[in-house]
Order: sequence, then structure tokens, then C-alpha cells
Amino acid sequence: MEDANKTMAKLAQLVGGTWINQDPRFVVELRYEWAFGKKAIRGLGITGKGGPRGDSIEAILGPDPVNKTVYYLDCHGGDNVLKGTVKLEGEEVIFEFATIVGKPAKWRETLQFTDKDTMQFTIFGEKDGQWNPVVKQTSKTQILDNWNK
Repeated sequence: MEDANKTMAKLAQLVGGTWINQDPRFVVELRYEWAFGKKAIRGLGITGKGGPRGDSIEAILGPDPVNKTVYYLDCHGGDNVLKGTVKLEGEEVIFEFATIVGKPAKWRETLQFTDKDTMQFTIFGEKDGQWNPVVKQTSKTQILDNWNK
């Protein structure tokens, strides 16, 4: 469980404030909070905020003591559900996940915190055995309310 605990400690940097990406063409706004007695992290937000492709998001990340990893479950708009795992490689957080409800697909995300208020991530889609970049963004956190860190 040591690796899963290190991964959860890194993911704890998400908790508190509101993460907003820096691309006004497709606004992504996410908030993270502790859930289930601080055993997991819950993410709530929206992709495409204010636009025609806006989708609500609800995600849970937590330790899996049986598989000794961190699980990831993510719902987008109620008709697209993803599941996978998260691991820490150096300072980089790696998400590997697949669609379980909706159009079948495999995904990989690499995330780095460049400072306490900035994260950069790239999402890759799998096609013909190759990982192809789909989205690359930078998000900054802002304290917009009374969310507890």
C-alpha cells in the first residue's frame, strides 16, 4: 500500500479551491474535497462550462487495499462513465482508464503540479495500440468559496 499512499498524498494537492483551466474556448472547472471520512477524494465540476457541450462531472479517487493501487471512477454527464487506476511515477501522476458506459475507448492522462496552485495535464486516447494526445491544459486553483483543504 506504500505506493497507493504516496499517490493519494500527491492527489491531496487537488483538495481545496476551484481548479479552472486557462483556455476560454472550453472552460473546465473542478472542485475536489475529501469524502468518506477522508478515505477518498471526490471531484465535482463541469467541462465546457457556458458552452453547448457542457457536461457535469463527478469523480472519486481512493485507495484499493486489495489491489494495492488507487482507483479512479469518473462520470461525465450521466451517460459516459470511466474507470481505471492512478499511480505516481516520480512527480508525475498517471491515470490509466477506460470507458465502461458509453463509446468504448482507452485513455491515459499525465498530470504534474508545477506549483501549489498550478497543474498541467495531457490526456491521450488509444488508437491502434498508440497513445495520441487529445487534450493538453493548464489549470490554476482559486479560492472561490469556503471549501476546506
